[in-house]
Parts: sequence; C-alpha cells; structure tokens
Amino acid sequence: MASKKIEFSKSNNRFSSNCLSQLIALAIPSERGIYKPPLQKEEELVSNLLQVHSYPKVLFVGNTRFRTRKELNGWLNEMKIHGRREWILKNERIISFHNLTEYPWSEISDRGTIEDFESREL
Repeated sequence: MASKKIEFSKSNNRFSSNCLSQLIALAIPSERGIYKPPLQKEEELVSNLLQVHSYPKVLFVGNTRFRTRKELNGWLNEMKIHGRREWILKNERIISFHNLTEYPWSEISDRGTIEDFESREL
C-alpha cells in the first residue's frame, strides 16, 4: 500500500496562484485517470422577477367559509365579480389587500375575525 505521507518543501512548494495543477495532481489518485476541469464559459442570467414600485399599506386577514381557490373563484364568478384575485386562502383564512369589511369581501369573510396589519410589518 502506498504511503499517504506528503513531502513538502517550503522553497519548492509555495502556495500561490500558480500551484493549481500541482494541487489537483496531489488530490486525485493516479488510479482514477486524468482529471480535466470543465471549461469556463460565460452565461447570461435573465431574471423573471418584477420590481415592486409600490404596494397597499394595509393587509387584511379573516376567517372564511371557503376552503379552496376553486370554490372562491366560483363564487366570485357567480356574483359577477371579475378581476379581483389579489388574495390567498390558507388554513381557513383569507389574506388580502382588499378591505374585508367592504362588499363583496364582507360576504366572504367572518366580520368578527377580521384583522388588519400594516404591510411594512411583513
């Protein structure tokens, strides 16, 4: 079995930016074959995130009888309320920037459970 001892000479084995190939040679066992690192190439990163310029100052949270997005969307469509989908249903609660104390949201939420929070708190 080969020795795992490494001979090191301060004058011949300086740690510098020029020693990459020597370090690779030390790290890879000879029986593993030749190691060639992947070629470096430039890539362009394209983000699909949108910048937020402003947002409502108040967020409303309240209990609701609706359990799924499909149920609530169905009710909104039935009531002919279109284009108001800025809400989330979670754990039997509705979270929205719409004022849940005003129609039509007052029909969706339990008025006694409605709380409002300043959006900047989140």
